[in-house]
Amino acid sequence: MQVTLTRGSDGETLNTFSVKLDPYEVLFADKKAEPGQAKQGSCTLSVNVGKRNLYLITVSHAAVHK
Repeated sequence: MQVTLTRGSDGETLNTFSVKLDPYEVLFADKKAEPGQAKQGSCTLSVNVGKRNLYLITVSHAAVHK
């Protein structure tokens, strides 16, 4: 099975990876900006696979918000 992360605005594939079991839960988390800084940088995608393995993928905001 493959998990594919795409950009919603144009459908461009940002990341693809293979997993052995079905994904159980998928969550996104933005990296907190330091005080006084603009919110940019990256977000983390966490994928719970088979209720046993956790995949963490970091994606830059530049790739997501083109």
